[in-house]
Amino acid sequence: MQEQEITKIISHYGTEKQLDMVIEECSELIKAVCKLKRASNLTIFTQGIFLEGLAEEVADVQVMLEQVPLIVSARFSPEIAARFERKVEVIKGAKIN
Repeated sequence: MQEQEITKIISHYGTEKQLDMVIEECSELIKAVCKLKRASNLTIFTQGIFLEGLAEEVADVQVMLEQVPLIVSARFSPEIAARFERKVEVIKGAKIN
């Protein structure tokens, strides 16, 4: 998403409401993951429905997470990016069996 579009969204709804939306969307993603896990014993059709819900919630969270650095302040964006890179390196370095 482009920074200009994100800034318009934040300006329109306000930072407090958008931070509340971050919480709400993350909560919905957690619920979708829980439902998908429970659906592992269900039919393929039912699992497909839960996968669609999960995809929707992942997209919603991604949209909200793009707003967080702008809400928090642009000066923190490089720090967030650096921490993200460090975490990815740690994960890549982990021994996965």
